Amino acid sequence: MCSTNESFVMAEELRIFHVATSMTLGFLGTLGNSVSIYLITKNQLYRNCTMLMIIDLCIANLVSTLFILPMIAASNLYKHWVFGEGTCRGFAYVMYVVITAECLLLMHITVSQYLAIKHNVKYEPCQMTATIFLLVCMPWAISLAIYTVPLLHAWDDFGYDPKRGYCTMVNIKGERSFHSVLSIIFISIISLVTIYCYASIYYVHFKSQKRTLTTVKEASTRFRGQARNTQLIKMITVILINYSVTYIPFLIMSIIDPCVQMTPVFLYTMVIYISWSHTATNPVIYALMNTKINAVWRKFLSCDTSRNKVDIQNVPVTEYQPDTLAQKSYDINSKPIQCVIVHGIQSNSEYTL
Repeated sequence: MCSTNESFVMAEELRIFHVATSMTLGFLGTLGNSVSIYLITKNQLYRNCTMLMIIDLCIANLVSTLFILPMIAASNLYKHWVFGEGTCRGFAYVMYVVITAECLLLMHITVSQYLAIKHNVKYEPCQMTATIFLLVCMPWAISLAIYTVPLLHAWDDFGYDPKRGYCTMVNIKGERSFHSVLSIIFISIISLVTIYCYASIYYVHFKSQKRTLTTVKEASTRFRGQARNTQLIKMITVILINYSVTYIPFLIMSIIDPCVQMTPVFLYTMVIYISWSHTATNPVIYALMNTKINAVWRKFLSCDTSRNKVDIQNVPVTEYQPDTLAQKSYDINSKPIQCVIVHGIQSNSEYTL
């Protein structure tokens, strides 16, 4: 029963750190994710499948910042779990479901991009019930099913851990913990899937850099599609890196030291909140790296009282004008139209997931 840590008494400084950090991340994350969901929904960006999954990620982060982090702050403020045993188990269950669902959503976005660019699989229109369930609901369904194992006491259990300062998964038999085994599986799968998918995506991208096009219109369309695909790939790559840098250290620490016996408690606590920090930084990534989301965020921050929506269709994907660039790539006055080398995704540059 090492992970229950019943005799541990948390230092007052560490308790204050818990409360302050939980409330800060909770406030910033709730504000950022709420506004992101509102703006994406208001401007109907959810009709794009990737944007729909971005909303799903925002919802997962919002559950963490609006529900989980404030309850952790309250637990440390009152120096014990004050919400009852049943709520303790429910809190831990929801926390692990949300974390796992977010992980599966990121992996799902990666695979979807791989299928769209490498194999030309199209999910549009993103209004079909089957498509929405596959892209949005499936990760949540899998996560809910996985954690019925400790919820039903089949392997480990949920309970309050004084060293962590909140309710979590506890190893009641002293054997290999369910969380450790699950962490190993997830790290292995995520690493393999991410490396393979993005290696394939970038291989297609570089392979098609010297593709020859024959008309100005085709060059313009291909350039625009390539710019959108590249922008989306960069954004998702940064989200994955952010998630990996912040959360994987916590998973590794949970595997190596599940009972928090070798790791100093303060260091373990810092790693915990580093893992939670991505819930507050993800909205910043969306706003900075996606042109459409950036446009609606800038309009929102400008305090424009106009009720008109942002014209998303006219938001440029790059600082260059694709038609102008394509036009300059051709000698219009010559009789035979000269071919031009345009960077683009060979399989489906016109399609953006």
